[in-house]
Amino acid sequence: MSKKTKATAKEITFNDLAGGLAKAMANLKRAYVQVSEPFARSNGRIAYAVTVADVTKGSGTLGFSATGFATETERGLLLREFAQLRINTPSAWKRLAEAAKAVASEVRDTGQAKRLVSGAFMLFGQMARNGNGVRVIARVIDAKSPFYLMSFSLFVGESKRQPGSYYVMPSPDINYGTCTFELTRRNQQMIPVIPARGEDGAIIRGEDGAVEYTQGESRWVTCVTGALDALAYVMEGALARVAAEKAYTIIQAKSAEA
Repeated sequence: MSKKTKATAKEITFNDLAGGLAKAMANLKRAYVQVSEPFARSNGRIAYAVTVADVTKGSGTLGFSATGFATETERGLLLREFAQLRINTPSAWKRLAEAAKAVASEVRDTGQAKRLVSGAFMLFGQMARNGNGVRVIARVIDAKSPFYLMSFSLFVGESKRQPGSYYVMPSPDINYGTCTFELTRRNQQMIPVIPARGEDGAIIRGEDGAVEYTQGESRWVTCVTGALDALAYVMEGALARVAAEKAYTIIQAKSAEA
């Protein structure tokens, strides 16, 4: 394993990460927020791109930014989640890519999933389903970062042109050196299937006694896959609220100047 990555098998427990949540939330007041010009969604509602940049000295994600899309409401801006995470400094990307390669190397050597800690990240790697590379999930574990517990995925594959040489995807933009990760959507609108009811409210059953079903009203559903993911959801929700409040203040200030 390369010493350059400073990756270790250090054990970080759920309690360790849960303990950092309060500290991370307290740091959100320092989050730097930018907001785009308004645009209209397909449903006609006004929305804004809201970007949070990590400018905290000593943070392991200094130079990172996350962008989400907030909808204008009567009470302010509604920002449910972030859509993209961007690494804006080539040096930060290089360190993360080296760590991802180190994890992938362990996975290839042992044939088993591996978890390693490298700087501000905890990385979990396992063989891709097609067996042609390693999927690596990186999670931010530095409580100084506004993106604490946020996770994103990378892919480490072997070059066909240069056997023994490995690449990491997504790769940086060739012109700007930035690297963008598309984040998993937690919140989705779904139409549930519910028991059908008659006018009197009683559940309708067929001749065989089986309950009949119908489509219910559209509702928002949040996908959380475990206890750690639940912590990440709470943290991202707090960041989204802070970002929306700061963005709305900026919008109001611009409106007052106009």
